[in-house]
Amino acid sequence: MPAIGQRYHILKQLGSGGFGETFLAEDTQLPSRQRCVIKKLKPTHSNPSLRTLLQERFEREAVVLEQLGNACDRIPRLYAYFAEGGEFYLVQEWIDGQTLGDFIEKQGPQSEAFGRSLLVDLLNTLEVVHGQGIVHRDLKPENVMLRHRDRAAVPIDFGAVKEGLRATMAAQTVPSSIIIGTPGFMPPEQAAGKPIFASDLYSLALTVLYVLTGRCPQELPMDPETGELRWQDVLPRLAPDLTRVLQTALQPHPRDRYPTAAAMRQALMPAQTTPPVVSPQTMPLAQPQTPPATVAVASTCAPSLDAVRGRGMGWAWPVLMGGAIAVGVAFKTSRPAEVPPAPPVVTVPAPEPPPPTIQPAFYFLADSAYGNPENAANRVRALTEQGYAEAGRLVPGDFANVRSDLHVVYAGRYPNLAACMAALAAYGQPDAYCALASNEVGAPDTRHFAQVP
Repeated sequence: MPAIGQRYHILKQLGSGGFGETFLAEDTQLPSRQRCVIKKLKPTHSNPSLRTLLQERFEREAVVLEQLGNACDRIPRLYAYFAEGGEFYLVQEWIDGQTLGDFIEKQGPQSEAFGRSLLVDLLNTLEVVHGQGIVHRDLKPENVMLRHRDRAAVPIDFGAVKEGLRATMAAQTVPSSIIIGTPGFMPPEQAAGKPIFASDLYSLALTVLYVLTGRCPQELPMDPETGELRWQDVLPRLAPDLTRVLQTALQPHPRDRYPTAAAMRQALMPAQTTPPVVSPQTMPLAQPQTPPATVAVASTCAPSLDAVRGRGMGWAWPVLMGGAIAVGVAFKTSRPAEVPPAPPVVTVPAPEPPPPTIQPAFYFLADSAYGNPENAANRVRALTEQGYAEAGRLVPGDFANVRSDLHVVYAGRYPNLAACMAALAAYGQPDAYCALASNEVGAPDTRHFAQVP
C-alpha cells in the first residue's frame, strides 16, 4: 500500500467500522519513524447527502481532537488532518498498550479496589473532556487503553465525539444526529440520538461493572417492569457507597443520574480510604521560617509518570546561624559604681523545627523482601538493569501502613491501584503483589495479588 499523504507508511490495519478504517503507521519524514494511528473516513458514494454530513462531522472531529489532546496527556493527541484522493484522514498519537477489554478477558474480573480506582481515574479524564463541551459517546472496555509506559487508563476512539449538543443539517432530508455507540453500553437517550454528558457516565458505570463481573451488559439480569439492570444480584457484597454511585449513574432517565463527572466523583470520594496521590511537582517547597500549611492539589488530569520521573523533591531548609555578643563594662574608681537599671527582659522564642518531610503516597509492585539492606540494594540494581527504571526499596519505618521489618523491593511505583494491578498481571512473578505505601492515618495495608485464571 503506498504511503498516505506521501509520508505515512501503513504497518497494519487496526480496525474497521461503519464510518471508516483505522491503521497503524509510521511517519517516514521523522528520523525516529514515529508510530501513529491513521483514521480514514469510509466514502459513501451512494448517498451524497450522507457523505456531506460525514465529511462535516469528520472536520469537526479534527478540531475536537486537537482541543482534547492539548487539554490532557491521557487523551491521544492529534498530529495532522488532511484530505487526499477525495478521502479524509486523521493522524493521531498511537497509544502503546492493552485494551481494558483484553485485560479483563485474560485476567478475569478484578477486585472492588481496582474498579473503584479505575472509576475515579476515568472520571477525572471525563471531567476534562466534558469541560471542552464534548460527549465521547462510545465508552466501553475496548475503548479504554492501559498504556504500557505508565499503565494509565486512556480513553480512545473519539471518532464518536460530538461538540456540545449542537444540531446541524447537512441536507433537508438527512438529520445531523447519527446514532453512534455500542448496544448495551449505550443509554436510552443516546439510542434516540440525543447524547448528553450523563450518557458517558452511564457507559462508564457499565464499563466498571464489566471490570468487576467480567460480564457484558447483555449478560446482566434485567427487571422486566422497569428496564433497570439488576446487577446487584451479581455483586451482592459490593460496598454500599460504590453500589449507590453505580446505581445512580445507571438510572434509565438522565435526570436521575449525576449531571457531571465531577458530581459523580464527589459522591464517591468521601468514602475513599485511600489518600490521593500527590506527585512531586505538585508538592510545595518549604519556605524559610514558614511551615507549609497545605499541600497543593494536582490538576484534574494528573500528569503521567514520565512527566514526574527524575524530578527530585527539592526540599530546602533554613540554616540557623549563631553569633557571640561582646558586652563592655566600665568602672569608675572615684565613686561607687552606679547600678544601671535592669534592662527589660526580652524572651527570644526558640526556633521552630522544620516541618517533617511529607512522603507522598503511592502504590508499589512488591517483588521481594530482604533482612539485609545490601541484598535489597543488589536486587534493586538487578531490576533496574532489566528495564524497571522505577525499581526501589522501602526501608522499615518509611511508611506507617507498610508493616514489615524487612526491606521491601518493588519493581515500580504507580499513581493508583488499577495501574499497579495491570502491571502486576504482566509481571509474571507468582509471589508479587500490589500495595499502598502511605503515612495517612488509617491507610489500608492490603496486599493485592494477581487474579489466577
